[in-house]
Amino acid sequence: MRFLTLLASTVLLLVSQSTAQIRINEVCASNSESLYDEDSDTPDWIELYNYSDEPQNLSTWKISDKPDSENAWQLPDTILQPDEYLLVYASGKSKLTDTKYSMRMRSYGSIVPFNNRDAYRYRYRQISGDFHAELNVLSIRNEGAWSLCGIHIRSDLTDTTNFFGMFLGSKEKDGFFNFWRDTILHIPKYKALYGSINLPYAKLTLTRKNDSLFCSYIDREGKEGYKESYHNFLPNEILIGVSVSGFNINQFSEFIIDSFQINNVYNDIMKLDVYEVNTEEEGIDSYYKEIHSDFKMKKDETIYLFNKNVIKDSLKIINLTGDVSNILVDGNNWKITNKPTPGSKNGDGYIGRLPQPKISFEKGRVVIFDTNNAVIRYTTNNKFPDLKSKIYSTTEPINIDKTTVIKAIAYKDGYIPSFCKSELFRVDEPDTKLPIVSISSDSLELWGEYGILHERNLRISPKINSSFNFYSKNENISQNIKIKLHGNNSRYNPQKSFRLFADEKMENNSFVNKFFNSSIKNYRQLIFRNSGTDWTETFLKDAYNAVIAKQIGNLISADYTPVLSYLNSDFYGLINLRERLNEDFLSEYYSIDDTGINFFEDNGTFINGNYFKYREYYKFVMENDFENNYKIIDSLIDVNNFINYTLFGIYAANYDWPWKNIKLYQSDDLDSKFRYLIHDMDWTYSLFDFKPNQDKMGLIVADTFSHVSLILMKFLQNNEFKKQFLIRAADLMNSVFKPDNMKFILDSLANQIRDYIPLQQQRWEGSCLNWEEKIDEMKIFLDERPFYFMNNMNNHINNNQGVSEFSLKTYPNNSGTFKVNTINIDTSEWNGRYFQTLPITITAVPKHGMRFVKWNHDSLGTEPTITTTLPEAIILEAIYENKNINELDKSIVINEIMYNADKNKDTKDWIELYNVGTKSVNLKGWSIIDEDTSHIKFVIDEDYEINPEEYIIVNRERTEFEKYINITNKLFGDFDFGLGGNDIVRLIDNKGATHDSVNYDNNEPWPEGADGTGYTIELINPILDNNLGSNWKISKYELGTAGEINSNYDSLKTGVNKNVERRSYNLFQSGRNITIAPNYEIINYSIYNITGKNMKDLVISHPNKNYIYIDLEDLERGIYFLHLQFKNKEEFIKLLLN
Repeated sequence: MRFLTLLASTVLLLVSQSTAQIRINEVCASNSESLYDEDSDTPDWIELYNYSDEPQNLSTWKISDKPDSENAWQLPDTILQPDEYLLVYASGKSKLTDTKYSMRMRSYGSIVPFNNRDAYRYRYRQISGDFHAELNVLSIRNEGAWSLCGIHIRSDLTDTTNFFGMFLGSKEKDGFFNFWRDTILHIPKYKALYGSINLPYAKLTLTRKNDSLFCSYIDREGKEGYKESYHNFLPNEILIGVSVSGFNINQFSEFIIDSFQINNVYNDIMKLDVYEVNTEEEGIDSYYKEIHSDFKMKKDETIYLFNKNVIKDSLKIINLTGDVSNILVDGNNWKITNKPTPGSKNGDGYIGRLPQPKISFEKGRVVIFDTNNAVIRYTTNNKFPDLKSKIYSTTEPINIDKTTVIKAIAYKDGYIPSFCKSELFRVDEPDTKLPIVSISSDSLELWGEYGILHERNLRISPKINSSFNFYSKNENISQNIKIKLHGNNSRYNPQKSFRLFADEKMENNSFVNKFFNSSIKNYRQLIFRNSGTDWTETFLKDAYNAVIAKQIGNLISADYTPVLSYLNSDFYGLINLRERLNEDFLSEYYSIDDTGINFFEDNGTFINGNYFKYREYYKFVMENDFENNYKIIDSLIDVNNFINYTLFGIYAANYDWPWKNIKLYQSDDLDSKFRYLIHDMDWTYSLFDFKPNQDKMGLIVADTFSHVSLILMKFLQNNEFKKQFLIRAADLMNSVFKPDNMKFILDSLANQIRDYIPLQQQRWEGSCLNWEEKIDEMKIFLDERPFYFMNNMNNHINNNQGVSEFSLKTYPNNSGTFKVNTINIDTSEWNGRYFQTLPITITAVPKHGMRFVKWNHDSLGTEPTITTTLPEAIILEAIYENKNINELDKSIVINEIMYNADKNKDTKDWIELYNVGTKSVNLKGWSIIDEDTSHIKFVIDEDYEINPEEYIIVNRERTEFEKYINITNKLFGDFDFGLGGNDIVRLIDNKGATHDSVNYDNNEPWPEGADGTGYTIELINPILDNNLGSNWKISKYELGTAGEINSNYDSLKTGVNKNVERRSYNLFQSGRNITIAPNYEIINYSIYNITGKNMKDLVISHPNKNYIYIDLEDLERGIYFLHLQFKNKEEFIKLLLN
């Protein structure tokens, strides 16, 4: 047997001929499953081949993605024989692995409980008496449904004999299985031991002692788990060994094994006897090593092969889809193939891949278009076309009279067939305002004997090939994907959920986001969800909670789009199309590599990354005292995230949480803090009669199982954390959790699907039962929950110190707004409930033209920000007065803000100021400060005049700003403080008066999606009230529009543009004659207030060329804008009314 060595990269194109003995022979630049490494990863790979007649020593050969031979990666010191291949993984891991053992096979069946004849490949020996066996498995390759590898003992080799085995299979939760047949000819029995396989640390043990069998799984910490015992039903003399079995005839099962011991003696698996039964073709066993280079290939790069520092071969990378490789044919011609041959002779290859045909539906007929003289084969039965499918002809149109999915593939000699094109054509069905999603697969793969929807296969969860179509008002998306069954208990609902996988081998490795109003641009997975436990009731609870989570802030939840769905051309009812929250999602969200994301579920079940991170976190919390260590708490978790997460679950009375449905993650590429995701909150708001008086906080206090409960109670021992927890609880109850807000959002979501509930009920008996009543029950919960929530918090956490109500108002009325602790209040009158004895921080925020004077209680002083306690009910009134407004007042506007910049393009925080006035303003002595008045304010000490319509930038770190943004505008900086997602920016003039201030947030009504994404928030028009979140939007452009007009600029629908002349006047309420530009006639005018609201319109019946009299008696003091319309121009004038 030839000793094969391995390696990987990305698709390349030959750019220079080579006479070298060793050539680049094949490159797979988008490795999907053509090769796996021992870590179960699929890095790209490069195949080298010795074309010479002599052995070649590789000690002088190097390979790199750069033309620098000195720093190129050194190939191992080994001999490559004539006509021998060498595979190199372009993984960036830079290593040569130890010798491993691979078992690979394909069969028509397996050791599963559906057949009474076994199918497997077996390496075995005889043994008698008691024994102890251990098997270490490193990786699963080409995973199929219930591909199994494990320790296997049998009475004999017949395929119906008695046996027992402990196996590992799926890399997901259904990871471990015990199978046995204790009666000859019977179908085997099995037990699934649900838990994630922590490859490459999967160790299985099987022991026979006297009349018992013991099996267990050993985790990477050496701890024993899933220990099971069985009565020994096998004879004294048996066969023992390692077997691999498959389930899908079209896919190999391959496992990489590190070691196999029997009675503490290592067994060379290749020296054991081999037996194979009921397999499609003979399996392969081999030794091998892996070679990993120190680089990964990127787009538009070139790969170089050197000998003695001289380039001998080079290839330019091009992009191909999954498992399509470039191959060298006849030693000279480069072609592509969709059947990679790593380590073996290349085939004939193809010139290229054909593009997809186009399909349309016209007057009851399906028309298929192709411009490449290809043969088009199509299906109408949801199967993917193949060479046996019907050929499309323009002389034989396809007529359909019912809703049908049409699939078509283009074929042509010398080319890889096109990807399948699919379209759903709805016939005689009503119009819908909801998007439509169609899923179509081979019916046998759905409902056949081995289909994923067959009742006996519901726990298997293999992936199958499928077509995905999404139709909305603006989108028509067709994509070939893989799907698998999704959900736990909900998979037993008649209407199923599916997990949708973008698959490069099928077509694309991502879904381009056209589905959600989200900052995420690409997804690897989506969820086609039946609403889970809420399927029988409202069909919206988890989606509703995702929306609420975004209002709460600092919580990631899965976006939601309700759709009407079709499965294999049949109407499938309402479905919730959702984001899938996993390491791929977080990688896109944070723009970091998914390998650096440590992801866990429930009570620490390992999913991705570093297995030990959660255990270190949990152990540290449990073993330490945090009574006086708030900083340590803050270093372990994102405190705001954890508090919001736990309070939300408590408020919503999330029934099966915090014992289930937990997702948490951590990354050293971020700030190393743990964070929690909002996940699967179906069982909330009185689901199954779980009422609003439920004491969830009390259950958490008493809980001894969930890590969330235990960690929360540990942290609550710290007074600072406890205070923050209770204050935030009250803040949420007085803002997001207010019944009016919660019911408003509920109504908005319910109204989206209300008209389609009868269709869902008609399609699925048992779904959405008494839907309107269930919506009303939710509203009752939302009305009653605040009382119980606050009382339970007071009883369990606040030591029964009591709850007080207090009110806020302004004098004069409507002269300002407020900020209370963490919440922004956009009204001038407000009331709330807070815990007695806990401090509350209140900030009075003046409206334009007003100045804060004092509070109505003299003891509270004259500062706009106060911190006080509420021992009893109280009314606080912020007293304002009018500013001494002059022509320059409010001329400099905070117009754009970058806060929490993108980590990968970290411009640091910056603020754009804009002169909306008509005169220059000297900024010397002006300053900027944030919400925290203890911070050092930034003072402009330069004698600088800002001109009308000029933009300037104030930076936190100018040097970082200039790395990414190149503008000629004036820059000031650096300021020392940072801007958060919920902050106040104040612009103070040289006399110490607040000239402008913006009290912004990262939640509605302020723009969402700017926090940490690299996008700014920008004022849609600098004349508008910049303390109203509705007047701001997220920039359309990454890094914002520093120094220029905002990307969302809105002229208030008056036709005014940025070049319109602006003038400011002091006007009295008795009216005023306004001098206007001569020789133009005014046709009409309009008056707008500072928020853009139209106050009055007037058509001029007798125009005068020189002046117009405007009666402003009915307007209160403040800032207004006069829009004058002439025959040939418009003018927009700022009016300051004293």
